[in-house]
Amino acid sequence: MQQYTVTITAKEPLVLRTQSGSEVQSDVIDYVQGAKLLGLVAKQSYADLKIENKEALHELFHSGNVSFGNAYPMYQEQIGLPVPFSLHKKKDGSRFTFFSSDDDKKQQKEGFIISKDSETLLFTVPQGERLKSARELKSRRSKDESMYLYSYIERRVRFQGSISVKESSDEIEEAIQQLNGEHYIGTSKGEFGHVEINVSKATQKPLAIAVKEEQITIYALSDLIFLNEFGQYATEIKAELFGIKNAKLNKKKTFIQFKSFRTYNSKRRNEDADRIAIKKGSVLVFESCEKDQDIEISAEVINNGVGVHKSEGFGHILVNPEFLQSKTVQKFNEDIRVNLTNKEETTESEFLKQLSERNEIIQKDHATYKEAEEFIKNEENKKLFANTSKSQWGAIRNYILEAIGSDNQKETLREKLTDKKKGYLREKANANWNEEQADVIDKLINQTNAVELLLKICVELPKTLKND
Repeated sequence: MQQYTVTITAKEPLVLRTQSGSEVQSDVIDYVQGAKLLGLVAKQSYADLKIENKEALHELFHSGNVSFGNAYPMYQEQIGLPVPFSLHKKKDGSRFTFFSSDDDKKQQKEGFIISKDSETLLFTVPQGERLKSARELKSRRSKDESMYLYSYIERRVRFQGSISVKESSDEIEEAIQQLNGEHYIGTSKGEFGHVEINVSKATQKPLAIAVKEEQITIYALSDLIFLNEFGQYATEIKAELFGIKNAKLNKKKTFIQFKSFRTYNSKRRNEDADRIAIKKGSVLVFESCEKDQDIEISAEVINNGVGVHKSEGFGHILVNPEFLQSKTVQKFNEDIRVNLTNKEETTESEFLKQLSERNEIIQKDHATYKEAEEFIKNEENKKLFANTSKSQWGAIRNYILEAIGSDNQKETLREKLTDKKKGYLREKANANWNEEQADVIDKLINQTNAVELLLKICVELPKTLKND
């Protein structure tokens, strides 16, 4: 079996949703789903392969030959693993323990873990929030009852995952390598979603071996989806779903959560049946039904995964992972945003800090919208930009999105837009732009909030134009 390592770098904030393949609004997630990678490959290769090589098309997307794994965030050059639900912390946050039944502890449900110097560390992905609003075209104000808050992953976060191929071919390798480069993923791609993807060359995937013991612990590395004997999504957990015979679930040592989500089939323009999944991070413990008798999970099951929809990143497991063997985890690292620490923090101060940050974001966003509206309503600006087209403002927006991912945003903007020799707005490049217009844009670039302001102008001003 071959494996490709996929590294994803967020060039700008990402808005990723919990609902895989869904049109339903939901909370932001902190990893890149395998289904999104599958979608990117399909976007670039599906149409051509459908015409040129239907066999390769089937092997790449429909046979289960290729599995697109989730890409999880990285910290200190390590891939974070979803926090196991067996991890508990004292209510004062002073101590973390695996498999705790203490009433003074509560379950840790968010974050990722890495192992460093024989210690297990917990971290969360840095996130921010931005208030958005639908706009009234005539009144140029926020539309009533249409305010909503975007939660997003901050830019520069790196993710890493893998794509596994049972039997490769030149067509499959070429399609996967086409992921190299820059793409847009997630929601609201006008302002979010720009990523850079690097795909390694194919390597031989390390193969696990069968595990045979009296007790087997299974950790859900990704969401797990099973079908029962009637072809419906299963909620009853049986050892047979994992290929284990003569075993039973130890409910006292098992920590499991379910989730359901809707899926939308764009081909049929209709919803599919709601999926029910065991959430990533769940820990399941199986024991032999008979005393002093071993149970076994095969190497094939461990290597290939369990359940259905494995090509979309579901079904990945780890068996008896070492990090679950530690009774306590106490290591503290100041560089990790949220960590396993003995340092006490008051809930009140943390709450007030988050509230203050959110209010600052809201006020800044409102001020920028107001400034953009004043620019658009200005009579001189109306006359000055009357002959510009919507498509040209769209081109400017694309240059702004490129500048967001650069180290010096203003200089990049000035080079791409108003530079006299190669800027997009120079007269010789575009008939509808003149030097006076370019000077106005150049003055906007000098402002402190240049990127946010220009982006909003590029989105809102074209709505007032009657051409294009």
